[in-house]
Amino acid sequence: MKNIIIIAAAVLISVTSYAQIKLSSKLNSNTKVVKIDENNYKSYNFNSKDNTVQIFNLDNTLWKTVTLNIPEDAFFDEILHISNSIINKDEQVEIVYTTYKETYSDVFDEVESIAYENYNLIIINEKGEELLNVKGGISFNILNKSDASDIIIINTLIKNEFDNIKKTLVYSIF
Repeated sequence: MKNIIIIAAAVLISVTSYAQIKLSSKLNSNTKVVKIDENNYKSYNFNSKDNTVQIFNLDNTLWKTVTLNIPEDAFFDEILHISNSIINKDEQVEIVYTTYKETYSDVFDEVESIAYENYNLIIINEKGEELLNVKGGISFNILNKSDASDIIIINTLIKNEFDNIKKTLVYSIF
């Protein structure tokens, strides 16, 4: 009898001690989550109607809205990085993104033209101030060095009718 009571108590405790999973919010399908700094995560999405990035707290409350600088003749490509005081040591949010322009060439004849997509990598702060604009920039990495300043590595690709020019650019963050 004592064993039955112990088993029944163990089953009751194990059934009631499972964690409950509850849906707390739903995110838009193009919303992404990013680590803003060492201990802080946010979600964000891009609004193509007004070229803004809306950054949300994890409880879905709006934290900041940043307007991206996208030239009239260019298209938004993607956001590569969002951080708070990693690129620029102030407390403003920095956003790294790419845009592209389509260039057409009728090198072969008047009927057939070739389209080239040329990219720009842009870094802005939350006020929209441009910190860096790299023609041909397509990818972005930050290397954290323990003995010196951090380093930004940007790969570039510039296309034209006859050539694809690839470069790797290295910037120091002070």
